[in-house]
Amino acid sequence: MVPGVTVWLLPTAGVAGAEVAGAAALLGADERGRAAAFRRAEDGRDFILAHALLRRALSACDPGTAPAAWRFAIRPGGKPRLAGAGPAFNLAHARGLVAAAVGAAEPVGVDVESPGGDLAPGLAAEVLTAAEQEDLAACPAGLPRADRFLRYWTLKEALLKATGEGLRRHPAGFGMLLDPPRLAPGGVWPPDPAAWAFAEHALAAGRAAAAVPAGTALRWREGWPG
Repeated sequence: MVPGVTVWLLPTAGVAGAEVAGAAALLGADERGRAAAFRRAEDGRDFILAHALLRRALSACDPGTAPAAWRFAIRPGGKPRLAGAGPAFNLAHARGLVAAAVGAAEPVGVDVESPGGDLAPGLAAEVLTAAEQEDLAACPAGLPRADRFLRYWTLKEALLKATGEGLRRHPAGFGMLLDPPRLAPGGVWPPDPAAWAFAEHALAAGRAAAAVPAGTALRWREGWPG
């Protein structure tokens, strides 16, 4: 098993239909059923490519298991895990961009978000701390402010996914600092901020962030594993 964590990023808008069909063939019947339930074809495409990316990333980490052979289960609280032994992982997909984080470290969380233009009114006040809102207000309006908001949001989501908290913990209940990304001191959660490390990656299709245990080597890769 490779040390550390590798985050694979795949922009999906330019992926050909034949490649999507090949990716779908790696998925289990339940995954294909969930993909077919999306109302927008692009969302179904991104779901398929995200899950295929994860399977191929797992096999790159453990070459003895074929991508289609991986089986998954759900932890209490809803975070996916492997049904048997294998690498740690986390998965994320947004419209036009998907990610799979795989490696030896546990826990691991990854989030991706697509650029959406101007920041929606009231959203920052709903999900950011007061200090984060002040920092955002000092940023020029328009795309610079929207991008800074995405940085906060992806970092928070990555941590919530790593811990398995998800929607059970409100993102405004803990603070982040940027440049470099880290937890703001003085919060009540998580109990040991120094135990976490964060990383960000930007590309034309959107933004990504990862949360891993402190001291974990983290690498970013674009495209399919292998």
